[in-house]
Amino acid sequence: MKTLFLATILAALSCTSCATTPRWDTDDPEGIRYFDTVAKGLRCKWSGLFVDEFGVPMSNFPVRIAFERGNGDWQDVQGKTDQSGVFTAIGNPVTRVIVATDTNEYYRSFTTHDFFHYKDFSNIDGDRWLPWNMTNKIVVRPKRNPVKMLTSLATFRVTNHLPPIPLNQPIGLDCAEFEWMPPFGNGHTPDFTVEISSTVDGTNTLRLAAVDDGGGFIVKPVLLEGGSRFVTEYEAPEDGYSPTFTLSEHWIDVRPWSGTYFHQWCSMENPQYLVFRSRVLKDDAGQITNATHGIMFADANRMVNYKAQRCFESIRWLGDENGQRTNALFDVEYRFNPDPASRSIEWDGYEFWSGSGTR
Repeated sequence: MKTLFLATILAALSCTSCATTPRWDTDDPEGIRYFDTVAKGLRCKWSGLFVDEFGVPMSNFPVRIAFERGNGDWQDVQGKTDQSGVFTAIGNPVTRVIVATDTNEYYRSFTTHDFFHYKDFSNIDGDRWLPWNMTNKIVVRPKRNPVKMLTSLATFRVTNHLPPIPLNQPIGLDCAEFEWMPPFGNGHTPDFTVEISSTVDGTNTLRLAAVDDGGGFIVKPVLLEGGSRFVTEYEAPEDGYSPTFTLSEHWIDVRPWSGTYFHQWCSMENPQYLVFRSRVLKDDAGQITNATHGIMFADANRMVNYKAQRCFESIRWLGDENGQRTNALFDVEYRFNPDPASRSIEWDGYEFWSGSGTR
């Protein structure tokens, strides 16, 4: 269990900037060996403050603090929080400390701190790492009603490319089948249309449009505070959808095959996700009775909720022998709940297409 826990945490960390602990700024092998010898004798006192979504402390809650000793060796301290939601441990890390939840009833939450090896030893006080007795706030989110969601990121696919589509023409996308609508694919029911355009002046545009009255799109902020791996709302919104979603970027490249990146809709400082509603049915009074919902992400580096999400990361152009762009390959990654009676976007981690995967 301990090995599985640490392997899972390290896998999630591998996509972040702190996957590798920096060494001190010298090429002197003797100096590095000396520092490692000193570091192995240092103590660290670290605390975690565990709260729920509303900021209420989680008392008597199972947690763990893991101290990385180097060379795959970990010192793992497990326990339960006090009445204030705090758990404290002392260990002897060489490189890193991880503070995390330790229960299957809640989504995994964790934070990490790397101990940089500074040449001037400014983060060492006697036999202690600095900061001493640092407290990380961890937000804990419960598993409510996870559902199976169809995904374009199935493990058996080498890529998540759809076949090329012509420019300047809206093409329906069937999210349940991961197929374009005929004649460009074998889809049966379109969830929305995708139109890609590129002009000679370098203006590149991606436009999604609902095909049903009441269908559409909403951009939502990712819930990053506190290190929870579940970073969306539990359900799609009931209203507020826009019938279209458009991204434009001015980017010039004369090559017939190249890529454009829509950075501006989702920055590292303000990561977002896109909710879409489709397959809408209404009653005689015009009220929505059934609809399907899905989510898309845009930022691979900050998304730890699911596997690396790179929705709209790039559009690659296909050109003719004269160098003119004629078609485009569209990368898209989504989770789609096919149940028309449910607004849940709480994915259970099961890879429908490949039959594997858990959260």
